[in-house]
Amino acid sequence: LAEYEAHMARGFDLQVVTRQLEAAWCDEYQAYIDTIINDTSNPLHGEPVLHGYVIDSDRGLLAMRETSPALTFKDLHIKSSAAASSPWSGPYVKVWVKERGSNPKQHHVIPRALVSPSSISIDEYHQCDGRNNKFNEAIRAICTRTQPCSQPRPWVFFQSGTPFQKGATDLCASHEIIQCDIAKSRLFDEAMKEVSRQQRQDIHDDEDNETAAVIMQAVRHISPWVTARAPGSPILAGSRLSRRLPPYLRTCLHFKTPQQWQAAYHGHVEQARNEIAAAMSASAAGGAEFSMFWKLKSMHTLMRGAHCPGLWPLLSVNQNFPWRADAVNRDLSNEDDSLYFRHVEDYTGNDPMFAKLETIIRDASQGVVNHRNTRHSDSRPLHVLLYATFPATAAASYAFLKTKCGRFAEPVLASSNLAPPKRVELIQHISDRARVLERDGIPKSIVLVTTFGAMGTGSNQLVFCNVMVKFGEPWLATETEQAIGRLQREGQLRQVHVLDFFRDDNDAEILIRERNRIRDRILSNKRLSGNRLLPNLPLS
Repeated sequence: LAEYEAHMARGFDLQVVTRQLEAAWCDEYQAYIDTIINDTSNPLHGEPVLHGYVIDSDRGLLAMRETSPALTFKDLHIKSSAAASSPWSGPYVKVWVKERGSNPKQHHVIPRALVSPSSISIDEYHQCDGRNNKFNEAIRAICTRTQPCSQPRPWVFFQSGTPFQKGATDLCASHEIIQCDIAKSRLFDEAMKEVSRQQRQDIHDDEDNETAAVIMQAVRHISPWVTARAPGSPILAGSRLSRRLPPYLRTCLHFKTPQQWQAAYHGHVEQARNEIAAAMSASAAGGAEFSMFWKLKSMHTLMRGAHCPGLWPLLSVNQNFPWRADAVNRDLSNEDDSLYFRHVEDYTGNDPMFAKLETIIRDASQGVVNHRNTRHSDSRPLHVLLYATFPATAAASYAFLKTKCGRFAEPVLASSNLAPPKRVELIQHISDRARVLERDGIPKSIVLVTTFGAMGTGSNQLVFCNVMVKFGEPWLATETEQAIGRLQREGQLRQVHVLDFFRDDNDAEILIRERNRIRDRILSNKRLSGNRLLPNLPLS
């Protein structure tokens, strides 16, 4: 962080984050923007230290604080002071302008320089796959071009939860962006290959010191520009951090769409087929890519319905039924008047998935969890972390748990609009409450309901939970691994169980699961570790 701050105050800095984390980053930056210079002898006394802006959907700049001046992208361009075009400005252009009643006049125009940030920071960088990922390509172009006004090339900083998706050499594409020195790049590549060789071996406890030495050698190359937390993180000085923890146990539970919602399901499938066909015909390539599916409304509707098909009829009857994050949060702000609470029976009735969820929570309150044919028991209640893919399915499961499971569970909802300080307070509160329940022998489970986007990443310490219910398939397999890492981490004292709810007759979920499974097999294949062709494939 000290090195990051040392490179910050030169012009403007660019922070790239996922859509789900945008609100959290804005809240964090507002703490800096609020900081006022209090030195009365300073000519900037009373002025904000930093102005922050968010790029909106129309590619305009929205100020985070009212005290910040209004800006556009043109204000970030550097004006050319040269009499001719330069490597960093546009070409010298002759423009003829004819006004009414006058002869044409020639004007010489030199476009302003491209936007040139002082630093670029990318959060959740492990989601940027391959050397030719659009973020890598954009950053490489910005860093390698001649910088305006002799400005140094931008300083680039990566943040990641799981940087070793396939192997240590995943980081080589990133290092190429920020390291111009060929000799240093060669040393870095060798260090990463050695880490990959260590990862492929079956390491025993007596070889820990050798592994640690290899990792630390790699850390010296990495630490100035990437930070991470997870098993496999170089910053944590160990490629097998979780070896001291027992491996988590994972069970997949299969369900069918109830008969009363089959007609609605087939109708949505037909809509999705038509929307996919229209998107393919409009595509210049004339083919289908998984990235295209994420943008289709029908696919989102099917994926929401995979774990709560009872919401489909409610949406068809009431087009204003809270479906997206903002509307869901507003609806749940008043539980007495909430549509989700009012219609619990409508969207959960005769659905074996919700019946199974109730059984799991009841067993957990008694310290019991069933893993396939094995029954695991504990003298204390087991606390549950439920991850949904969408705010709508999180709201549905939360309303169900609070309505049907109140005798043996204390459901808590952590939505995406929860500010980071409030999130920390919430985690501390329910962690303390879990200890009280265990100490007093009260047979109740804490059930924390959230989404992958809200609490699936970051420094959320949820080790008081022992059971994770995966209530939906995220678009990327890494989101599942990140979410599991919130409770399967240092400080976890008991066995972790992951219960994966799968609606195996929902075509949308089957498609996304298979895509994630196949991609995961490629990335985890030891024979492909270090393969020089693979980093150039986006594997979308």
